[in-house]
Order: sequence, then structure tokens, then C-alpha cells
Amino acid sequence: LEAKERLAGSLYTKAALIFSNDKEFSSFLSQLAKDEKLHEYFMSIVSENLTKVNKQILRDIVLDEKTINTVDSLFGKFYNLLNQDTVSKKQMIEYIVRAEFSELNPAFLYIAGTFG
Repeated sequence: LEAKERLAGSLYTKAALIFSNDKEFSSFLSQLAKDEKLHEYFMSIVSENLTKVNKQILRDIVLDEKTINTVDSLFGKFYNLLNQDTVSKKQMIEYIVRAEFSELNPAFLYIAGTFG
């Protein structure tokens, strides 16, 4: 999850730069990037602590291949979208909704609720 949070943050950062002419929306995207950075940090702390305590717990919360492929596909599409000549605000909002309601969030919430 740590790497996925890092990737999401970097994509939101790039999106904020693309929409820099729209101060309010760019600020919103920058905040999403900061949130993902905090999620990444939290995941690194949890991972570090669980590695010290019990490696079995880490195996119990590993993402399955289907989830990884779904999330990677979503991020890949978002990356491609950000590299197009033009990106609409509507396209960006649609991505945000898909990303924030993806399979990653239940896993993050489970870990945060269990170990946070």
C-alpha cells in the first residue's frame, strides 16, 4: 500500500500543476497529494512496526493480484490522462472519485483502524 499511496500522491501533485490556473481546484488537488503523502508515511510506520513484531500479520494484509491489477490499471489510466495535451476538470473529478473509492481505501481503512 505504501507504494500505491506514493504513486497516488505524485499523480495528484502533477494534476495540481496542470490545473495551476484554477487556484481553487489546484489547491484541492495539492491537498489530496498531501493526504496521500500522510497515508504513505502512516503505511511505512505500520509496516516497520509490524515487521518488528510479527511477519505473519503482514502476509495477512497483502493485496491480492486482482486488486493490484485493478488499482494499477486505474493509476495507469490516470497517468495517461495527465500526459494528454488537454485534461478537463470533469475528467479529473471522475478519476478522483474512482481513485478515492477504489479497492485501496478499504484496505487502508482496515489498516488504519487496526493499527492506527
